[in-house]
Formats: sequence, C-alpha cells, structure tokens
Amino acid sequence: MLENQLTQENTTKPIKSSSQIISRAPLQNMSYENLPQPIAISSQNPQLVKIYSEEIFEFLKSTEEETLIKGDYFLLHTEINHTSRAFLIDWLINIHLKFRLLQETLFIAVNLIDKYLSKRMITKKQLQLVGITAIFIASKYEEIYPPNARDFLIITNQAYSKQHLLKMEVDMLKAVDFNITFPTAWRFMDKYSDILHNGSGQFAELLLELGLVEYVMIKYRPSIQAAAAVYLANSMLKKTFVWKNEEDDTFKECVKETYKIFKSSLNHPLVSVRDKYLRKKLDLVMNDELRYNQDF
Repeated sequence: MLENQLTQENTTKPIKSSSQIISRAPLQNMSYENLPQPIAISSQNPQLVKIYSEEIFEFLKSTEEETLIKGDYFLLHTEINHTSRAFLIDWLINIHLKFRLLQETLFIAVNLIDKYLSKRMITKKQLQLVGITAIFIASKYEEIYPPNARDFLIITNQAYSKQHLLKMEVDMLKAVDFNITFPTAWRFMDKYSDILHNGSGQFAELLLELGLVEYVMIKYRPSIQAAAAVYLANSMLKKTFVWKNEEDDTFKECVKETYKIFKSSLNHPLVSVRDKYLRKKLDLVMNDELRYNQDF
C-alpha cells in the first residue's frame, strides 16, 4: 500500500550535486520570425477552420512560453530519473493504444506527467500511479467517452485503490493550477496537415511520438518538435518540400535530435511506439536506406 502522504513539495528535498547528474543546456529563446510557419491551409477540411487558422496558430505559439517545462527537473528527484520516465511513457503508449484514445490525449498526459514531476517529489512506487492519473485526467478532458477509473485500475493489476487514484488526481490538478489547456506538439502537427498530404504524414507521427519517450526532447518547444518531425519525414522520403527558416539553429538541432532518436529506435529496448506503427503497416522503420544514408 502507498503511504498516506502520497507526495511532498520539491522544496523539502535537497538537490543533487552537479557531480551526480549531467546538466542539460538551457532552453534557447526564439523570436517569432525564426519559428517555422505552416503553409496555407486548404478549405477541404472544415475542422481546420481555415478562416481562423492563422489566428489559432498565433495563439498556440504565444502560449508556448508560459507552458514550458524545465528540462532539468530530475535534479530534484532521488528515486526516479529519465530512464524511469522513459519506461513509464512506453507503458502508457500501450495503454493509450489498448483504449483507442485520441492522439492528443496521449500528448496531454505526457505533458501532465512532466509538469507534475517538476513540482512534486515522488517515490518509485508512486510513478505508475502518476502515469495512470495523468492519462485518466487527459481522457476526461479530451475524449467523448473516456474510460472510467476502474478500467485504469485494472490495467495496474489493482496495485492502487480508487482512493489512491482520486487523491492523486486532486494533487495533480492542484500542481498544474487546474490548467489542462496548453499547446502540445500534436496540436501543431494538425496545423501542418496540408504539408503531410503527400504520404509522409504517418511517418511524421511516428517521429513525433518517438520523441515523447525521450526526456531530451522536453527542451524543445512543441511547435519546433512538430516542425522537425514534418521536415524530417519529408526529407527522408525525398518529397519535394520547402520549409521557411530551416536554417534556424534550434530547429536544425531538433531535426538532428529527432533523427538520432529514430535511428536508435530500430534497436531500442522500448518498442511500444515502433510496434504500434508496425501494426499500422508502416514498414519505414525497417528500411535500410532510411537507417543509415541520411545526413542532417
């Protein structure tokens, strides 16, 4: 059973010394002009609301800054690290697939996990509960027919009670100030949908989802992650494609990081994303030309 006090504030825990953990580079500031821009959206899909598209895109970008998560929050933890997070996200991707939830639900859940862990100190025993609670909240927020609490508890083999889940739900919502409305990389991917009509869309989705598992991707803004996935998918599939401001340093760095993650996924022990897209008959991950013959 979990202890009665599930979590405690990070401020009560001493920070690890720099010799124990490698610090990561701080998030780089980017001006509006340097952000990759979507091409004109067609009027074919009414859900893209072309008339408001540019305004929506501007709003998403303007709110990115205030919803960013510090990429070094694991300095505050002693029982969990970036590897623990990777295993948790990989496990959640299987749950997300099992319940056939919307893609945005998964991205919201991962964002909630990172926000919560940046505010609260937890034990290794509580990590799975954090993951289940995050996708439970995200489902209620995003899905029309979300799974109920019992469904999620069964997934954990009854490791937690309903009281544990509800108590963690309250604490997580308090930690994020009840703010579940924030831009995710998947929302930006929607805005680039016209670029993906040339057959590279599913591959871009694979690249973006692989980045969810990797802690290093937290330092990039959601718009940059989505842009890098779109650009990389088109480049690797040799599509005719031009991207504005592709010479921006942060954008280029994110493209290289995304490609590195893709290459490592071919032999990575965490296979949920790869298996998920193989089930969708996406055989690109087995293509030798995509493995080794790219230079970014």
